[in-house]
Amino acid sequence: MPTTITVPFGQGMTLDLYPSSIKDQRSIDLCKQRKPHHQMALNAETVSLERMFEKWFNEDIIDPVVISSIQNETNIPDINKTYGEIVLFATQLEFITENDGEKGGKYVYPFKKYAAGFIIKELLALFGLSSLDDLGAEISNLRAEVAHLKRKKVWLKRLEHRKLVHVTQYLHLTILGHALSKLGISDDLIHQYQIKNRPR
Repeated sequence: MPTTITVPFGQGMTLDLYPSSIKDQRSIDLCKQRKPHHQMALNAETVSLERMFEKWFNEDIIDPVVISSIQNETNIPDINKTYGEIVLFATQLEFITENDGEKGGKYVYPFKKYAAGFIIKELLALFGLSSLDDLGAEISNLRAEVAHLKRKKVWLKRLEHRKLVHVTQYLHLTILGHALSKLGISDDLIHQYQIKNRPR
């Protein structure tokens, strides 16, 4: 199934659709549940959905691969998905830093700018670190361990799969923080969204 499908939309315009693939019964059951939108951090009362969608459709806010991962995050991922997300999300952090015109700290800047405080705190705890600069260096090392087969495996041996999943979820929330910011959502609402969607 393709990541995106481009369809005609209006006069001389096109729209990219992101098809999803429902793979398991749990995903279907989650889709059928009634969810009150009032408790969601982002809803028609807290943001201008019209303006948000207008920006979404007119700008390249977020990579289609990240959108695909959002659509399919209803289950505990297997190890190859987790490894793939480590590389993908680390690459997205680099892109965010570069896109915002920042020169240094390619794995540090996005946390300072787009992550709620608990994300930094939880990542530091997972890695057993005390500084954000050290965290940036170790995310780079973790990414390299996955991407380069000959690289010595330190974090991949030290962090059990569930903890690696939490790392990817915190990176994901930070990337979404960037996307929501580009859509004009306030930092306060972004942080509320991140808190409501934190790993359990």
